[in-house]
Amino acid sequence: MNPPACDDPIVAFRKRKSQVALIHRRLALNAEGIRLCRLYEKGIEACLSVSDTIQLSLLCSLYNLQMNSNERTKGKNKKQRTKEGVRGLNALSFADIHDELNSSSDDSSGLGFWSLSDLSWDNMIRLMGASSDDEDLEISLDMSDIMSNMEKETDLDRFGFERDVVEFFDNESDDESEDCRPNLVSKYEEILMTHSFLLGCTLQDVNELCHRLVDLTAIRQSEWEEMTMMAKIPKQNRLIDDHTDVDLINLTRFNKQQLHAIKSKFFDDEPGDSYSTSSHKFTYEETLLIALNYMAKAENYSTMYKHFGGDWQAYTYPINWFTNFVFVKYYHRITGSSMEYWASSVPDFRRLIWSKACVLEDGTCTMPLEEFYNFGFIDCISHETCSPASGPVNSQGDRRENRYEIQRAFYTKYGKMWGVKTQGIVLPNGMIGNAWCCSVSQNDKGVVNLSGIEEELVRVLQPYKLGLQFPTLYADEIYEVSQVINKRNGQQSEYFKKMSRERQNIEHLFGATTNLWKRLTHKLTWKLLSQKATAIRHVMSIWFMMNVYTCLNGNKVSVYYNVPPPSLDDYLANVPIYTGNIDEPDVVQAFDVPL
Repeated sequence: MNPPACDDPIVAFRKRKSQVALIHRRLALNAEGIRLCRLYEKGIEACLSVSDTIQLSLLCSLYNLQMNSNERTKGKNKKQRTKEGVRGLNALSFADIHDELNSSSDDSSGLGFWSLSDLSWDNMIRLMGASSDDEDLEISLDMSDIMSNMEKETDLDRFGFERDVVEFFDNESDDESEDCRPNLVSKYEEILMTHSFLLGCTLQDVNELCHRLVDLTAIRQSEWEEMTMMAKIPKQNRLIDDHTDVDLINLTRFNKQQLHAIKSKFFDDEPGDSYSTSSHKFTYEETLLIALNYMAKAENYSTMYKHFGGDWQAYTYPINWFTNFVFVKYYHRITGSSMEYWASSVPDFRRLIWSKACVLEDGTCTMPLEEFYNFGFIDCISHETCSPASGPVNSQGDRRENRYEIQRAFYTKYGKMWGVKTQGIVLPNGMIGNAWCCSVSQNDKGVVNLSGIEEELVRVLQPYKLGLQFPTLYADEIYEVSQVINKRNGQQSEYFKKMSRERQNIEHLFGATTNLWKRLTHKLTWKLLSQKATAIRHVMSIWFMMNVYTCLNGNKVSVYYNVPPPSLDDYLANVPIYTGNIDEPDVVQAFDVPL
């Protein structure tokens, strides 16, 4: 890369720095690309090896490719930009490249398609549509000396350039001529073709080299102006004490003192202060921060990267690790046999609801406490997800044969969406007594049968029967009346009108949960076909963290009934050990579809 023509070294350095800043702002650089840019910025390009010089030329090509795409999509609406993108740009044909190489204003004799001795990178950069505007600097590199040396040592004809082009961009149309096939090649493929020709290597080799320099996923995005990936940021803000209380509440929903308490209760029994997974090492503290931030805000990893730094593609490891950790360690506090923990408090819960529904302001009771059986509320909430099995399974665009059955298994006509559904039992102290997750295709009555919650309540409430009657959960009209479930059942008495108002508390708690933990409402974070049973663990871990939040902060329901939730120490103490298989049928029964 030629240094700026300037005698003042300070001005020259600033010029190089501005050029590097443009590359950083426009491209998602990988480690190798960052290294090369820093070498150029320091002005030591004269010491670069031939390999580094070639890689810099590729970096320049990708930069100018993106500048050209910006010019073509400027002023167009989102739909038009998405339609064009990079791969939709009109590609130069093989004949166009031939004509461009053989006609030059600087050389009346032409460059010659198979003659490289006089070919400079400035001529090649014109093929990439480099912008000449002052604000979008054209960054060029003279490679004539390198090409001259390579030409002396190699016979480029023997590399079979045209054959490589045909093989790499295979066209299934047998009657289409070879000269027309490159018409389908996009701007990025042109870079591969020209570099393959110049360097005498295969297209696959050049493509792999580009992967080393730049994140090609970002290069191929159509929304260029929204690309914000910069040079790699080192790990940062991964300690609780690095943040203020305001920042932590915004990021994780807990303040500094609460996060230290959660970290202590969750991980003090774990060996050491870190763990390893998939060749990555994380501390428990950074895992807690990253996982809670993802639950709370549902931001994509590239946005989280600005705050936490490091390798944003590795964020999935602490998030999944934390989810599995919570699901297994506290399984019987949020699902399974969780109602055993609350059974002894059922008489107190009955009294709290009775005092609101059956005791008037003057102290008059409309129903004796002995005849009042409701101790909590039960209902379901749906979470929308991406439609499963909707994409192709190979490069030919073939679809799954059983895609219709898979999509039907997770679709509801009632809500007109794909997703999962959580059944929750809400208690007067604001806690979720039990949660269970399945496909949204099941109605609420079906979820009761699948979860087995009625049988579980009969078992744990046996010591607390009121004569022949079990304490009951109050539900809406879709449920069936049973030993442990009660509902209005069409009655219009004042008692049932008050109970219907009381039942609204479960809706308030569901709303508070989705407001605090945004991931439950962001469908793009749920991909059922790839996540499979892991999706259930993620949902259940969010509901568990809502209980942890309630233990530390309370909520609208606990304030309404004027009863404090249990302390975090009490709630997390003596949790039964989960000895079953995470993928046991009662957990993933509704996901048992042919994949």
